[in-house]
Formats: sequence, C-alpha cells, structure tokens
Amino acid sequence: MPADWQRPDGVFAGLDLSREPGGGSQIVGLADGAALAVVQHGAASEADVDQLYCKFAWASDGSALAALLVGLRTMAAGLGLGQVKLGVNLARRAAHRVLREAGWVPRLVGVAMHRPDVLAWDRAEVLVLDDWQ
Repeated sequence: MPADWQRPDGVFAGLDLSREPGGGSQIVGLADGAALAVVQHGAASEADVDQLYCKFAWASDGSALAALLVGLRTMAAGLGLGQVKLGVNLARRAAHRVLREAGWVPRLVGVAMHRPDVLAWDRAEVLVLDDWQ
C-alpha cells in the first residue's frame, strides 16, 4: 500500500491489509488516498470468470466510495470483464446507501455471526465493503 494513502485505522483495531495482496490480488484506490480496494481477477484468483472481485474496500466518506465504485467499474471494463462483485453488511447503512444510489442490486443475502458478539466494522457509519463469498 503506498505510504501516502490514508489508512483505514478507525475501522477496526488491528486491521492489516498488507498481507492480502497475493494470489491474484492487488490494491487499487483513489489518487488522493481517500479510498482503496483489494481486488482480484483471473485464473489465479477467487474471482469468477468475467469478474473483477472486490475482496475489501474502504472509503473515508460517501463521495470517495462512490468514486471508487466508478473506478472499479472502469477497471473491469478496461480489463474486458463484464461485472464487479462486492459485498456489504447491511449494518453498514452508509455504505449500503452509497451502493444503492450507484445502482447496485443485491444478488446474495447472508447472515454475519460474530463470536464474541462485537460490532467489529459492522457499524452504520463505516464505509467498508468486504468478502461475502
């Protein structure tokens, strides 16, 4: 992760994305550092065929998340991929609202169970997208 990017430290104590890239992953983000995403594509990744898979994303505010979503769609199109796959917990109402306003439609609904029962980053104000495969 470039040193000048903002870090999502306020999301969850101990969150460390530095070990994620690998297995087809790369970290991409906005030039101003206000948002980043860990994405995968291709045969050596967790992505399905014709898919850019967003394993994790963070944004400092709603406009940064909206801009990141545009960037992910643009990246997918540039790679010749037909879709972007991502996930969000509906407890993160701000992130879900940005997704809906950008035209994203849920395709899978799941349940998150935490043990111990802590909110982690599943809080209304947190702008995080994550792995729901």
